[in-house]
Amino acid sequence: MSAFFCKFVIVKPYLLQITMQQIDDYREAIVQALLQKHGDDGLPVLIERDARKLVDQLTDEELEDGIDFNTAEEVADWLLED
Repeated sequence: MSAFFCKFVIVKPYLLQITMQQIDDYREAIVQALLQKHGDDGLPVLIERDARKLVDQLTDEELEDGIDFNTAEEVADWLLED
């Protein structure tokens, strides 16, 4: 059990380095990625209001967890799959 705890202590400071500004920037990048998506007819899949509503479903904690591992484009694709 203590080995697990030591690994957690090492990882946790790394996670704390992510700022709210970075999370906000990541959220905005996801919105912009969603707005770049177009359907087969060439029209945008979402308007800005709907893209923001979709991204607002993600918590700051979820975004913090994914910021180092998922691009904004990947998250946009996942949100559109649902």
